[in-house]
This record gives sequence, structure tokens and C-alpha cells, in this order.
Amino acid sequence: MRKGGYEEGYANTDCFWGVDPAQMVVRAINELSNHPKPLLAADFGCGEGKNAKAMCDAGFSVVAFELSEDALSHAKEHYPNERIAWVLADYTKLGSVSDVYDLAIATGSLHCLDSTKEIYESISMIQEATRAGGLNVISSFNDGPHDFAGHDDGFTPCLISHKDYLNCYEGWEVIDQSDLVQKDSHPNNNVEHTHSITRLIARKPGS
Repeated sequence: MRKGGYEEGYANTDCFWGVDPAQMVVRAINELSNHPKPLLAADFGCGEGKNAKAMCDAGFSVVAFELSEDALSHAKEHYPNERIAWVLADYTKLGSVSDVYDLAIATGSLHCLDSTKEIYESISMIQEATRAGGLNVISSFNDGPHDFAGHDDGFTPCLISHKDYLNCYEGWEVIDQSDLVQKDSHPNNNVEHTHSITRLIARKPGS
């Protein structure tokens, strides 16, 4: 797994991604609001931790994995909380974990992997780590149109189609999904650009 195209941004700002959690993550939290407590969540590629913080604020104990030392340093500084375990790790190297998490998310990290094979293997790992009835949230660049202005030099994300992401969740209940081209800019350079993004929430079969 590569560190992605965000290291320059992490090094030159102390809050690259802002503080508002992803709306799909907020919806997933609400979907699980009536589930028996305690709840456990995992953030695979947590960046600076805004989604981990939102899950923690909702009562989850959270394990947040991140490969970038700068990003994790920002997360620990901004969101110190004993219910968030900040883990400096490449989540593709974690191995198999089964039936642990009520909510498992990967927002913005899958397209930073080295190959399509790694994407599929990582989704499988995340699914395996999710309890029956638990939720996955995926947000990732897909192979639609992109303008990569504003990213670090040499940024080459790994892209699969929106349909391929949905196919990974065949047999799951897909609660919501979208395939949209979205404008973006980063605070280290404010260069406007666009990305084609897959977002989905899916529930694992079972009680």
C-alpha cells in the first residue's frame, strides 16, 4: 500500500481534510443507533481521524488504522480520546480478522492501494472483519473521469469501476450507493479539480 497523494498536504497543513465527517459515515452511525451496546468500529485508512472521531462521539469504541505518520500525528493531536486506538499500520498487512466490527469503513484509502487485486483483497478482509448485521462504508475514486490537478506529483490512484465495487457487495443489503463526479480542492494549494467517486453503505447478511 502506498501513502497516497496526500503527504505534501499533511506536511504543510495541520487539518488537510477538515473536521466534518463523511455523510455516508453519519448515516451508517444512525442506522446502528438501536443496536445493542457496546459497539466497535474500524476505520481502515483514517487519515486525520474525522470519521473515527464521529464514530467515537456516537458511542463506538474505534480502532483507526493509518499509514501516514503525519496524518496520524494530526489525528492524535486533534482527537485525543481513550475510546480511539490510533494504529500506525498498513491495513493490507493485518491478516484475517473475523466477526469483530459493527461498523467498518474505508473512505479514501482503497484507491491508494497498489493494485486492483489489493483492492479486492482489502474489501474481502473488511467484510470478513464485520459482524453479521454490521455495516460497511466505502468511499473511493472509481474509473470515471478525473482531474488530478492539486495532488502530489506522481499521484497515480488505482481505479476500478463503480459496478465492480457494487459487485463486491453482491449478497449484502446495499442501503445506499452513488457514483458522482465531485469538485474538490485541497487547503495546501486550493487548486480546484474533480473526481469520480463511488460511495456505498452495505449491511452484512445475518442477524
